Amino acid sequence: MLIMAEENKLFDVIVGIDFGTTFSGFSCEVIPEKKEPPKPETANTTKAKKKGNYAPELLLKKTSSAMYFKKDEKKIFEFGDKAEKANEDYKYPETKTEPKTEPKTEITTGTEAHTNSNVEPDVANNTEDKTESNPGDLVRRTKLLLDRTIKNHPDLPARLTLVHAVSRYLKKIRRNIHIEIETKYGHDPKLLKYKYYITVPASWSKQSRNIMRDAAISSKLVEKHNVDTQLEIIDEPVAAAVYAESKNTDIKFKKGDRYMICDAGGETVNLAVFEKDTIEGQKSLKEITFGAVTPSVSSLLDALFEELLEKRLPEWSEKGTSQPEDTQASTEVDGQKIKKYKPRDHVLNIYHMTLKENIGQDSIDIIENSLEKINEIIKATHKDIENNPKIFTPEEIRTEMFYPVVEIILKTIKKQIEIQKGIQRTEQDNQPDERKLKAIFITGGLGQSKYLQDKIKEKFGEEVEDNNIIGVEEGIMAVMKGAVLIHSNPIEISQKIHRRTYGIRLRPPQKKPPGSNGKTDRSNSLIESEKNVEENDYENDKKEKEKNRFHVYIRKNDPVIDNTWITKKMYWKAETLKVISLCAYNGDGEPPTHPKEEDIDTVITLDTGFSINKKDNSSSLEILILKMSFDIDIIDIKGSISNLEFKYPRVEDLTGEKNTLPFIEINPAPFSKFQKIFPFLRRTSKA
Repeated sequence: MLIMAEENKLFDVIVGIDFGTTFSGFSCEVIPEKKEPPKPETANTTKAKKKGNYAPELLLKKTSSAMYFKKDEKKIFEFGDKAEKANEDYKYPETKTEPKTEPKTEITTGTEAHTNSNVEPDVANNTEDKTESNPGDLVRRTKLLLDRTIKNHPDLPARLTLVHAVSRYLKKIRRNIHIEIETKYGHDPKLLKYKYYITVPASWSKQSRNIMRDAAISSKLVEKHNVDTQLEIIDEPVAAAVYAESKNTDIKFKKGDRYMICDAGGETVNLAVFEKDTIEGQKSLKEITFGAVTPSVSSLLDALFEELLEKRLPEWSEKGTSQPEDTQASTEVDGQKIKKYKPRDHVLNIYHMTLKENIGQDSIDIIENSLEKINEIIKATHKDIENNPKIFTPEEIRTEMFYPVVEIILKTIKKQIEIQKGIQRTEQDNQPDERKLKAIFITGGLGQSKYLQDKIKEKFGEEVEDNNIIGVEEGIMAVMKGAVLIHSNPIEISQKIHRRTYGIRLRPPQKKPPGSNGKTDRSNSLIESEKNVEENDYENDKKEKEKNRFHVYIRKNDPVIDNTWITKKMYWKAETLKVISLCAYNGDGEPPTHPKEEDIDTVITLDTGFSINKKDNSSSLEILILKMSFDIDIIDIKGSISNLEFKYPRVEDLTGEKNTLPFIEINPAPFSKFQKIFPFLRRTSKA
């Protein structure tokens, strides 16, 4: 797959968008032929900036990905950092320091208001009174809903769909792109042609990528009839790799060299190992491994902070009964009563707004400032305690929260290094690959932490040539800037790898299957011999632990090879094996032999209620042969049993409700249509 536009001359502006879990941003580049000296800002451009559309921090990837929707409305009232502030003001009006009433500004929409400026007005111009007492919904971490590998994620308000929510945010980004183009380059943004590169996690399914594509169309970033030309969805690790290489040209890579990208964001930490390759002179990369810190960094930090809060302030626990009465009373704002939240809830909200995003900062002062409001709330509710020992210190936050997360990141990096070593250079080579990595590049917001960088260097210096462990310059913007670079520095992905481990269980999916221990079956066949099959053998296989066994077909990080069929054989009996579950495991390394239901995802259920011809009408065992061919997200399945050959409709690895796929007979017997209508014509009978 070649990642680039075939005709660079088709576009005037190249834009890379990183719609992040916690923070988002964009980078744009106007082609040299279109660059002009900056022009003075027009009155209408200034006016457009004041509409709530403008967030210059987007260019620095420091704008929150949060959106604030008014109750029962689908328009964004605020986005980015302002969304977090709006949520705070509505929920906790007693802490609001700004004036509670702002004059409404009359704004004319449409082309009349923009005779000298071509920045389109937003449908939600955010000029309404922001102190109304009708709280809305703060939508955070929307991106997690698109990642099938993440189990615990926030829910959207019922009135919103994923496409709608993401498109609302992309629409705000589009406004900012237009303002940037007009302000910096003096162009009419509506007359230019744009090429967009939107980055997504490597683990995303085709389904999730299509949702992002539909959101881009809905936001009017791209036109539906031209989407394939205007938009490319690319993997974040690839974009980060292109940027990291561009910033470290002193490291000379040759074919076969491998390096790791450690993209440590505020929410997730994703790891990828690439191998340098060339195809007919074209610069290319092989995917070697993909991995991630699980659970996410965000989930780990949330759990650690709540645990710290529970230890320090047990009276604030959800089970606690000693909360001050006045903190649960109601307050009056603009003549209407609003329920005050418990101090614990307020502290958690402040934690999400400030402390969480600064947890990895090297400066003690920044962490201390983030704790200021939290400690004020603690002091206000514990006035009777002398010197108030219940407040938090920056050193405590680092020791109890950040350092444990760093240790988990180090363990995940170690595992990825071990996995890439186990991948052979050639199929004939049975020895582990002991090549050292050429480099480790650290990107992302959390990746800017000097403490984290130093720990990675200390732990893995000997695993990397010349200790090339580098915190990439401006690494927080690596993904979105790398996306722009891809346009002028095309790169071929010469080898794709599987994002998940796929296998089967000889049973339908259940909510709470009984688990048991057992050794992993590494053989390609579930039976060692087809001879001397006895009823007793099958009776042993009927045990619950055998039904729950996860029989692996393809492993995560295995190369994707076209038209390759993997075969497994198993015992079949009509009354006991009516369905087979095709499942996926997201973890790294060897999957569990008997996974818990929460450890795997059911991809699809296969109907195995075959009818086969038995001359003696006996009920003995049959050997079922099941073959599968895997592409990324696409699975083809066929098989045979006795005198029956069959296949299933093509499987797409989608999230959502799972159905049971019927089998389709290959080369059915003559008059098969009549056999379905007239049972006495059937050539088969139930075993």
